[in-house]
Amino acid sequence: MKSRNSSVKLLVIVVLIVLSCAYLLPIYVMVVNSLKTLPEVTRMTYLALPSVPQWQNYASALFGSRDFLIPMARPILNSTIITVSVTLLACFFGGLGGYYLSRTVTPFTRFVFILVGIALYMPYQAIIIPLTTLTARTGLINSHLGLIMCYMIINIPLASVLLGTFFLGLPRELEEAAEVDGASKIQTFFSIVLPISLPAYASVAIIIFTRYGTSSSSA
Repeated sequence: MKSRNSSVKLLVIVVLIVLSCAYLLPIYVMVVNSLKTLPEVTRMTYLALPSVPQWQNYASALFGSRDFLIPMARPILNSTIITVSVTLLACFFGGLGGYYLSRTVTPFTRFVFILVGIALYMPYQAIIIPLTTLTARTGLINSHLGLIMCYMIINIPLASVLLGTFFLGLPRELEEAAEVDGASKIQTFFSIVLPISLPAYASVAIIIFTRYGTSSSSA
């Protein structure tokens, strides 16, 4: 039995090492080649280490040079501002909406839930023109605020559905105990529900940040 357990552990370790190498190899190639000169890159020896690390490549890429005519510092800053803002605001308003939908059972909330589901599965191509027209008429086009509002419209339904599904699994006894002590719905949400839902919020934030919010890098 001990021999069998040792074999299983060894197999698991080998599989983990192989998977780790598969995931880390692209990162290694990216970092190593970013420190090479252009002739070294054209040799296509992507796994080889650079003869002399070219740390100035990062400064050239960020602030511009003869080889990097378009500096990347401004696009990275724009992407960071928009992505972080969208992630935080979508999680905040999505959490409030998801909590309302999960705790209120009325014909109105069912209708709203259907609308949220439609918005969740609606392709982006169907709302690009209306969003562009709306931002143009409100004077928000080509601005941080305009992009943040557009991405919030896209991401809040996703956050509402995911967080609302998580709230359905929370024991109502905790909220009822808070209400007995005189807490309002808002106080119950922020004092009881929110702290124990931080793992769900973290998961939703990661999904929005990586799959949706980072598309703002084109700003």
